[in-house]
Amino acid sequence: MARPLDGGSGVRTVCQVGVVGLAVVWSTQLTDPMQLPKATFGVVLAFAALAMIVVRAVRGYAITLPPRPFSIVVGVFVLASLLAVATADSMGRALVGTYGRWSGLAVYSASAALALVTAAYFPLRDAARLLRALAAATGLVAVYGMVQRLGLDPLPWVSAYGDKVFSSLGNPNFAAAFLGLGVPVWIWIAVEARSARTRVAAAAVVVLHLVVQVWTESLQGPAVTLAGVWVYGYVMAGRAARRTALRIRAGLVGGATAALLLAIAGYLGRGPLAILDWTTVGVRRLYWRAGVEMFADQPLLGFGFTGYGSRYRQYRSVEAWDLVGTFSSNDAAHSVPLDMFVSGGLLLGVAYLAVLALVTWFLIRAVAEVEKAELPIVAAVAGAWIGYVTQLFISIDVPPLALVGWMLGGLAVATRPTKAESVALRRHSKYVRNPTKLELVGAVTLVAVVGLGSWAMVRQARADWLDSDSQALAETEPAAALPMIERAGELAPWNPRYIRERAHLLYSLGEPGAALDSYEAAAVLDPYWWDAHVSAARLSRDLGDSARAVGWYERAIEIDPIAPEIKFELAEIEVLRGDPQHSVELLSQALELTPGQTDWWLLFAEALEAAGQLDRADEARCTALGLNPALENVACEAEG
Repeated sequence: MARPLDGGSGVRTVCQVGVVGLAVVWSTQLTDPMQLPKATFGVVLAFAALAMIVVRAVRGYAITLPPRPFSIVVGVFVLASLLAVATADSMGRALVGTYGRWSGLAVYSASAALALVTAAYFPLRDAARLLRALAAATGLVAVYGMVQRLGLDPLPWVSAYGDKVFSSLGNPNFAAAFLGLGVPVWIWIAVEARSARTRVAAAAVVVLHLVVQVWTESLQGPAVTLAGVWVYGYVMAGRAARRTALRIRAGLVGGATAALLLAIAGYLGRGPLAILDWTTVGVRRLYWRAGVEMFADQPLLGFGFTGYGSRYRQYRSVEAWDLVGTFSSNDAAHSVPLDMFVSGGLLLGVAYLAVLALVTWFLIRAVAEVEKAELPIVAAVAGAWIGYVTQLFISIDVPPLALVGWMLGGLAVATRPTKAESVALRRHSKYVRNPTKLELVGAVTLVAVVGLGSWAMVRQARADWLDSDSQALAETEPAAALPMIERAGELAPWNPRYIRERAHLLYSLGEPGAALDSYEAAAVLDPYWWDAHVSAARLSRDLGDSARAVGWYERAIEIDPIAPEIKFELAEIEVLRGDPQHSVELLSQALELTPGQTDWWLLFAEALEAAGQLDRADEARCTALGLNPALENVACEAEG
């Protein structure tokens, strides 16, 4: 017989605290002060919430379970995620995610856990609690954004975004998107509040959200906001009389269609929206193209979590290279569904889309089945959820957005009554019972996966703390910094970043041989980390080990087939080693992309001459003189 029902108040409190914490948690003691603390906090929080429920279930308490179809689809997603870890180049990195993003198995299993928890413990009558927590979270982000804009930020952040506001999310795009989730929720508060003072205050907060979004200069913030507000209005139209509702919804559909056509025209350089800067859309198109090509090459299982960032250099186009150059790369497809297809192939990609589709279906059914009095809260949930979906199709799932977004998905599932029953009966439905053995095994498995993720994220955070301390000492006391970075590498052995930084320190301490060993160790740990391969190649060259250098240079070019600067450096070595033909091939490719380098043309002339191609060598010298007529001791017959 079941023990007394676990009412779940503690679980709900943990979730509410989590939503707010994910917006504002940071630590200036870490090298990555924004995203890593949020990822660690969110994964540990998910473990705590799910463990509370499972422990009580194991002890025989009746618990609230999410709808079975949702549990099954989310379970399939988690299993597909585990497979994406198994197929990754590094299981450890696939567990924690790419450095700075942290969207690996730890965050996604935690997101899945929180979605199931919210689907079970936040039925319609409790949904307002989580929505108010989200309102508080986005309100804090908006206020901090205003503080930054006014120049009153007490923290001396080093920003790569100029005057753009990034608030507590670390990036203007992420801050704008997070604020977009809150706009329909604050509109719900403004419309439904009983007190006129509260309505006015909430309306002012909505305006603040919009203003701070403008200060971020991000297009995805307005996109999230417009999508969320549109859905909120569409759902709320259901409160009106039938004919009026149809007119309102027809107007909204017509307006959305017109806006979409104007946006497409603007991107193509026509119409009133052509004045906007559409560069970010063009850049994303290049990222998406690379992702599609990756999926086409590995459609069944994908490249594993973090696979997109590892393979991007191999797949990027010359057009994408031309935008940022050789020494900048990209670690995300800027479309989460596409990232899923690259990471886990069809299995993970389809499972992810199935989660999105099922949540949306539950919302559609909720809109059709709830009483009109309950429609406003469903509208707020739907607006926030669709805002999140808009964000994930055009951007990156960093931890605060992923974790909060999946909680919104669970909340959307919970808003639909079991049948046409009243909300009061929801508590006594088939979802409140003792779990079956199979369900308990699934829950325990998920706890184990999230627990493993929590362990990994805590170790990663500790390692990054040591890395930050090490960097602070590196310039003045490199010998004292060395044990710190070595300890960081021991805590997070999956992260080659700390091995490479150890190499930097060893080089500064006058130990180039040991530094080279560390660069090579970092390159072996991550066989697609281009920076480590280039560092190993250059130091091998400087130490006079040309054969070793050639090996690393060739691997670097395999990782990035464009890289004209690296081809030039390898060509220099090949000329000295007596292989001018290879040098000619490399320089021909490099100069096709970067024709304005005088010293490259001179080396090209030298290689051509050594290869017996005297006429081409003379033409190359003439080109060099054309670029720099002041060159001494350089002459060509054509010029003469």
